[in-house]
Amino acid sequence: MQAITQAFIVVSGVPGTGKSTYANWLCQTYGFMHQDVDWQGLPSASVLAQRPLVVDWGFPANEPALADCIALIRSWKANSARLWWFDGDREAALESFLKRGTVPKQFWDYQMAGIDDNWRKIEAVINGRLDVISPAQRLTPEQIFSHMCNSPQTL
Repeated sequence: MQAITQAFIVVSGVPGTGKSTYANWLCQTYGFMHQDVDWQGLPSASVLAQRPLVVDWGFPANEPALADCIALIRSWKANSARLWWFDGDREAALESFLKRGTVPKQFWDYQMAGIDDNWRKIEAVINGRLDVISPAQRLTPEQIFSHMCNSPQTL
């Protein structure tokens, strides 16, 4: 439990894979402070000092914004953050994304093009990659948490 109370997790990845759902579960189940960058903006220094902390961020995967985002992730990693990338079946993720109805599909297309074009840069800063969604199922928060805790890149 000590590792969990000191955890600083950044959850990023393909839109529609359940990043916010997982971050909310961590908040409700383990008392994590949750910062959703897409809706609340980047965390302040006082938020970054909180532990346990989960930052939920589908960060911009296209240049020129990507370079600044990667630099920020590196600075967070220097402050003990672990970046986990949520991925999986793209059609299932798109379906989930469209069900939300919060932004038009063109944003999905733009983000996915950036992920595809810049994957090597993104992959260089992630600690772990999880396939969390398939046409048949989505991993539960409990399954994701178990995988993270049993990974060499533990919480």
